Amino acid sequence: MTASRYLYLTRHGEVVPDESGLSGNGRRQAGFLGRRLRGVPLAAIQHGPSHRTTQTAQLIGAQLDGVPEVTPSISSPGRRRETCRATTGTRGGRRPGRASSTWPSTCARPDAPTRPR
Repeated sequence: MTASRYLYLTRHGEVVPDESGLSGNGRRQAGFLGRRLRGVPLAAIQHGPSHRTTQTAQLIGAQLDGVPEVTPSISSPGRRRETCRATTGTRGGRRPGRASSTWPSTCARPDAPTRPR
């Protein structure tokens, strides 16, 4: 039997009028979604490079223990690279750290040796 996989998609929280970041309501929306996802076995939180998506992902991740945050970035034309950041700690007070068993296989661990280019 093949295991099921689920992809959960969300849009960033509400933004301030100049779109520079999340409004107070947008921060509450992201925190609420993080609390709703606490019982869901997530492998990673992936988001785009914009400030509002990064804020949303961080606020969601602050509610989830041991779920790494993955930020896709462009390293050169036609080539995609992913930057990963694992988070550890308690809900609401997170700091960068290492998450060995939950690190997504789509990106290199920060302590892994790099390959020559």
